[in-house]
Amino acid sequence: MQLKTRNLYKCIEYQQRWDSRVNLKPFDKVIQEIHFWKDNLYNLNLKYLKPYSIPKLIVSSDASNLGIAAFVKINGSYQLCFKNLTTLETTFSSTWRELYAIKYALESFSMIKNEHILWQTDNFAASLICKNGSSKPDLQLLAENIYDLCKKNSLVFDIDWIPRGKNQIADTLCKNIDYDDWKTTRFYFNELNNLWGPFTVDRFADNENTKVNKFNSKYWCPGTSNVNAFSIDWSEENNFLVPPVYLIPKVLQHMKCSKSTGTLVVPYWPSATFWPMIVDNNQKFQNFVEEFLLKDDMSKCLQLGNWKRSIIGSKNCKSGLLALKLNFNKML
Repeated sequence: MQLKTRNLYKCIEYQQRWDSRVNLKPFDKVIQEIHFWKDNLYNLNLKYLKPYSIPKLIVSSDASNLGIAAFVKINGSYQLCFKNLTTLETTFSSTWRELYAIKYALESFSMIKNEHILWQTDNFAASLICKNGSSKPDLQLLAENIYDLCKKNSLVFDIDWIPRGKNQIADTLCKNIDYDDWKTTRFYFNELNNLWGPFTVDRFADNENTKVNKFNSKYWCPGTSNVNAFSIDWSEENNFLVPPVYLIPKVLQHMKCSKSTGTLVVPYWPSATFWPMIVDNNQKFQNFVEEFLLKDDMSKCLQLGNWKRSIIGSKNCKSGLLALKLNFNKML
């Protein structure tokens, strides 16, 4: 299998004579390939004689200079995977980003196991590298990661190139921008966790900014326990809630309906539409607010994620930040 012999052949090319000895100690990747074949030579050196099977799932992915995305249709419902690329990741080649999109989606779609899947990409080089590997170390590493993920999840992985015109959903998704890509600093989270924790779940997070092992995300990402936090009950958890501003009213409604508890972090914006939901006509907190912590400068508590043009999280946003300890259990 060419994918798992590229470093071995590269090592052979360094020989001055065909019978010269080679010191393998500097070649970590070569040693890894030797161990791979030592463990798998008999297992992989065979062909199963079985009828052709049609892939049960079709996954499509794409990458732009801003983000990566993938989608799969399961039981009639589209499951989406997306992330903003970091500043460093945007500098890599388009083929690297396409391969990274495949790897990231395989890590994210944790529900896909023991399946025959067809992967579609509009990057011809990426489709070849997934099958045969690459002479470029960074691309070869991603190809090996993809192979290992498929093996771990018992996936029969076929990949095809398709024209960009037939990959419009993934193409549109990867050009999306998550404008709410900001997060709490570790110091600020620890302060709140020491006051009102330990928190058991981070309801609005992803694998790169979560502060709790258990988290919910907007899109499928590695490690998420659920996509769409509003689709589940919050009552059995101590919830850590740092939602996009436009979702704050929905968060309060969901907490009230599920009679849940937790800590909600909101901007100190008395003119905001959510403000009357947390204070009464006398400008006192509603009775479900047990305690609060006000910081006069949110730029010291929040920071930008991968998207660097957000207002919230930037040093230019100097308004206050309010943390509320909420308990809807005591409400009738």
